[in-house]
Amino acid sequence: MSKKILIIEDDLILAKALRASLEEEKFEVSEAHDGFEGLAAAEKNLPDLILCDISMPKMDGLTMLATMRDTAWGKNLSVIMLTNFSDEEKISVALKHSVFRYLVKSDWDLSQIIAEIKKEFNS
Repeated sequence: MSKKILIIEDDLILAKALRASLEEEKFEVSEAHDGFEGLAAAEKNLPDLILCDISMPKMDGLTMLATMRDTAWGKNLSVIMLTNFSDEEKISVALKHSVFRYLVKSDWDLSQIIAEIKKEFNS
């Protein structure tokens, strides 16, 4: 059975590129494009890993993460934050909510992101 990954990303081009790369690696992938959609999709699908942006419309990724961590189903889900923010306050908030990794988009290419996801499943 393949691992399920939920991409929560409002940049549709990036979301599609991530999805294509992950599906090529035989992951089962679903998408959401804001925090509200992401929260609902996470509860419905219970993915093995969530790849989540911070800056999104309707509900940002940090709010979504905090809300999810307050639920029985979401308190232990693996999360990688993938964002444009590299400020210490946002990193601190994300780490407080037990994210596996915090990746700044401009510092990582697609193949490196996929390698980080694989690393999570091999740990």
